[in-house]
Amino acid sequence: MEQRIFYPVGQGAFYSETHKLGDRTFTMVYDCGSSTLKKNEMEKIIKDAFEENSIIDVLFISHFHADHVNGIELLAKRCKIKLVIIPLITNEEMVLVNAINLSVYGFDSTRIFERPEIFFGKGASFIGILQTDEEDLGNKERVFLSEFNEKSQERSEETDSRREGENIKVATLDEKITERKPSGTLFYISNAVGEDVSNEDLTDCWRFIPFNYRADERMKKFKDELLKHDLPIEEVVESRLFRDNKNVKEAYKDVKKAHEVVKKAYKDICGGLNESSMILYSGKEKKDIIYTYAPFSLHDFPETEILIPFKLLSWGEAQSGCLYMGDINLNRDSIVADIKVKLGQHLNFVGTLQVPHHGSKHNFSADILLSNMFYAVFSYGKDNSYKHPSDEVLRQLLANDIFPLLVIEDSSSQVIQKRLVGNIAPVCRC
Repeated sequence: MEQRIFYPVGQGAFYSETHKLGDRTFTMVYDCGSSTLKKNEMEKIIKDAFEENSIIDVLFISHFHADHVNGIELLAKRCKIKLVIIPLITNEEMVLVNAINLSVYGFDSTRIFERPEIFFGKGASFIGILQTDEEDLGNKERVFLSEFNEKSQERSEETDSRREGENIKVATLDEKITERKPSGTLFYISNAVGEDVSNEDLTDCWRFIPFNYRADERMKKFKDELLKHDLPIEEVVESRLFRDNKNVKEAYKDVKKAHEVVKKAYKDICGGLNESSMILYSGKEKKDIIYTYAPFSLHDFPETEILIPFKLLSWGEAQSGCLYMGDINLNRDSIVADIKVKLGQHLNFVGTLQVPHHGSKHNFSADILLSNMFYAVFSYGKDNSYKHPSDEVLRQLLANDIFPLLVIEDSSSQVIQKRLVGNIAPVCRC
């Protein structure tokens, strides 16, 4: 990996990695959205991050809440997105996501599911990741992204051309998904491709490993909360209340009340639908070192008995692997143990943890922390009403000698990880 950046989008998520693949650069993005930035502010960050017509080789989406996806349309206007890897969700979950996005965030996410060519840009290919309970653990699939992108690009352009020529309706997201892969599939960045390539040959190759976790228990609680306010989930799904604005009045007379019901139900379960989230391991299967630059002071840190310098660090050395968590709830029964089993030895090479759900104590468990982790990144709005990040979470990290990196809306909070360049001396962990 040449570089990883955690962008200052406040209450949201927008991260990227660049890798060298032969004589070209391979770019990955994980989520792109914010609930605290205005459209023009988000657009500026994207323009600063990428040159016009840059290539995004793969975009991973953790889940479809607005603060993780509402910048993607701007990203697609600036860049060419080749491949989108998403967590597969049910039709019922899709309608609920649309309802939450419209009611809580004022964001119309129907374009994601009904007009993906507009939202993600023409020519993008799509892979859906099955939920963890649908995967075949005995069959670890391998996908070589460079090879896949070349083939899928040809198929996508051919399909788009045929649709335009035959005047066929715009495809939905479900129709655009060409392949469905199990959680745990290994997506390699490698010029070595084919079935004959052994796992030993790929040890030094960068890989992405997604796991799509679902939140059945919280989904049930959300339905129960809606029912308390006389809004059955069946009515939301069947009436298309939050999908077809033309029929809103017919579907539900008091539209404003319906939105308030969804807002309150969402708040009452602490935003628990965030638990459905696709986490991602990004790294190698061997020791590999990167360095981090994070010019951020500690004035926002909670009081602690641990003595820390005013400046957190300049350059610090750590394992190059990163565990992107989206908004997953690590307090769910056995979920941390499940993650550890599924990722196995890959966890030994995680130096950076993206803390789930902006540092909420409801989504964090110290059981995920490992001795090889050096940094924990928080993306949150500095004036957010949820009081993220939790002081309790920060204290647990500090107690485990892990540096919290606070990424807010200020450009100075941006975190950059990269290969060591020049004669800058790393700050080593003693």
